[in-house]
Amino acid sequence: MYIDYNSRVKIVALYLNRCKYRFVLRKYLLIYRINKFIDYYNNVYIDNMCKNNIKVGKYNLDKEQLSAVYTDELITLVVAGAGSGKTSLIVGKINYLVKKCNIKESEILCLSFTNEAVNNLKFRFKYNVDVMTFHRLSLNIIGDKYKLNNNYLSYVIDEYFLGIAIHNKKIKKILVNLIDKTNVNKYEYYLSKGCFNYLKYTIKKFIELFIVSGKNINDFLKIKKYKKLTLVIIDIYYLYVSELYSKYEIDLNLLIRESSNYVSKVDLKYKYIIVDEFQDISDVRMKLLNSIINATGARLLVVGDDYQSIYGFSGSSLESYLKTFKNNKSKVIYLKNNYRCCKEIVNISCKFIMKNKKQIKKDIVTNKHIIRPIVIVDGKKLEELLDYLSSNNRDILILGRNNKDIYKYISIDKIQEISNKYGNNIEYKTVHSAKGLESDTVIIINLEDNILGFPNKINNPEVIDYVFPKEEYEYAEERRLFYVALTRSKNEVYLLKPNNPSIFYKEIVNDNKKNITSLKL
Repeated sequence: MYIDYNSRVKIVALYLNRCKYRFVLRKYLLIYRINKFIDYYNNVYIDNMCKNNIKVGKYNLDKEQLSAVYTDELITLVVAGAGSGKTSLIVGKINYLVKKCNIKESEILCLSFTNEAVNNLKFRFKYNVDVMTFHRLSLNIIGDKYKLNNNYLSYVIDEYFLGIAIHNKKIKKILVNLIDKTNVNKYEYYLSKGCFNYLKYTIKKFIELFIVSGKNINDFLKIKKYKKLTLVIIDIYYLYVSELYSKYEIDLNLLIRESSNYVSKVDLKYKYIIVDEFQDISDVRMKLLNSIINATGARLLVVGDDYQSIYGFSGSSLESYLKTFKNNKSKVIYLKNNYRCCKEIVNISCKFIMKNKKQIKKDIVTNKHIIRPIVIVDGKKLEELLDYLSSNNRDILILGRNNKDIYKYISIDKIQEISNKYGNNIEYKTVHSAKGLESDTVIIINLEDNILGFPNKINNPEVIDYVFPKEEYEYAEERRLFYVALTRSKNEVYLLKPNNPSIFYKEIVNDNKKNITSLKL
């Protein structure tokens, strides 16, 4: 039997009550020894259990995956890597809970962050457990109390500028001051010319991130540098929320925030909660999880790769993930095997990501070798490269930073023509939309040194940093995004060299010369 955190606390308390130590040092020495013994016992238990193989599909789970299946802590954090078999682990855990632990299917909740990820999990599961996004979970909790309206914030902001502000001299003066301190009487003129559009964007972004951050209104008032803007944002926020609630409506961000308050009013029966892609967690989603755990006593298994935390624009943050990593109630298990990439790509991508010391250091193992997996190709030769790779029966994933990047290089019709000619699969995706995917070969484009290149250099308005703090390491999230791009490939990664290479392109080339070759087409 596994000794979990609660049992550990009870055992320590029992021994402390029996042993009345006068000296604090002896007391802490006893606690240390008890915990060391429990750790030893649990490790032996897990090692013995791991002798029982679990098969998912065609493959047996490896030792680290099995450890996560058999560990039964209050919180188990599985620190994964690219291609490490995260989904297979989750499938194995659910199979074990239902078949061996007599947990009912209705007592297991599996969460992810997108409908695509949820559908992928459902396809892999053979048991009818609840699988849903956080938004669907929140809707289930709140029920029919509110109707969804996710397009109302922009309307309220426009109405504020066109209706409320235009009839209030004080507000007009504040708004004009925010964009031009010299012409405070030109509000109507600036409004007609669209001069407030960037300010409106800033207000909208601030309110959206404020809602998902879990912060409260008092946190607004601490922002001294932007006091006038803050007062306007508070005004619009209250107007927005009150209008939504007066119509019994709610947006997707408020939905998750509000659902935490309703957990105690619904009868949830969950004993296990499993979260996939946990690196995408935010404070407000974590608050919802904690509310459910407090109400049900459910155990929590979370699986995620901090190297792939790339959704900051929606409120996800590396810090939210790291809070669980540092929680003394968390049992941390590392998945060390990579079943997708060659060792050289693993080494190149890990060295690249670990320039940011806040990322969690991992020892990743793979048996595949390609001595020179990074291939440099002239930036104007994408069509020729697709012809060359397709003739070798390779499926190809072309990755760019932005939706329209591909049009600088080739037409979609031409890609389809090459794909039909050779009978292979060629796709273009942004790196964000490619997370979770893999391909025989990856081509990365738009490695240019400009504002919309890779890394992207667009910065949030400075006031946003108060509600969603910027990471200290430069281009930290862009760096993780590039890691995702590199690790989609089962074989080589082709970099299209532009005329003005980005810092990421230069870094990969300069740091890995022995693993790079050029292809002349």
